[in-house]
Amino acid sequence: MKQIINLKTKQWGKYNLDEQELILQKYDVVLTDHETTNEKLERYGKAINFENYKKGMKKFDTVMKGVDKFWKDFDKQWSASLSGGKGSKTKVWNNGKVSSNMIWGSQKKKRELKTSKKSKPEDNVSLIYGNSKTKVRVF
Repeated sequence: MKQIINLKTKQWGKYNLDEQELILQKYDVVLTDHETTNEKLERYGKAINFENYKKGMKKFDTVMKGVDKFWKDFDKQWSASLSGGKGSKTKVWNNGKVSSNMIWGSQKKKRELKTSKKSKPEDNVSLIYGNSKTKVRVF
């Protein structure tokens, strides 16, 4: 006769499958806080009543009104900025075109690789990866 061990589901879940198999060979395991699907549904059904449903629907309605108001305001500002009107507070759009400097910042000059006949591959490597004399701090 195997010895009976009472464990909670969280404790049992800490073991991997191999360990669980070894434990089951030596002991009979009883999960004390395990609920079947029907027990969970009964518990959830008791928690839902008509008053809670009304409160939830009122909250959902106020959230949806706020979302609707946001999209209406956004649509007004969007159409005004595309048409060049005075609807938008911040001017990101310039006559229907996105100002890339406002979003990405100004463009920097690109480093060009040396392609002369006298240049060595090491010169291009130092341009790409930096000077080999610089010290890199490793933690």
